[in-house]
Amino acid sequence: MSKFLSTEIRSSVKVFLSLNFYGYRYDRIIPSPPKDQRQYHTRHVLGHDYIEFLKQYYTASVIVFDSHAHEHITLVYGHSMNGQNAYEGSAPVILIFYPSLKSIYDRLELATKFHVGAAIWDGGQGLDYFFDLF
Repeated sequence: MSKFLSTEIRSSVKVFLSLNFYGYRYDRIIPSPPKDQRQYHTRHVLGHDYIEFLKQYYTASVIVFDSHAHEHITLVYGHSMNGQNAYEGSAPVILIFYPSLKSIYDRLELATKFHVGAAIWDGGQGLDYFFDLF
């Protein structure tokens, strides 16, 4: 893949990096099923859904940046966050992977580095300020 995306190869102009402006929500199944079965239900999260979610769960959620995936993750543990390490070792009840200005910016930098285009998936489903980067 690195050879294909090399800055010296002209075929990179035919490639687009896809940017999704929506997220994914994973709700843990309780009680937990056997380990060989799905542990979470999955669904899409649109911009207005994410804002409403944050309003509802702001006392029980924490947003962290995964520097490996270059993505923000919202974690909900089911109780108010009393301290920074209050839920260390416990599995979150809800996980949301939702784009942020930083995650979009990092992907645009990657597209620039490899001289590829950027394509937005469902731009109207995200938050309006995402377009401030363009």
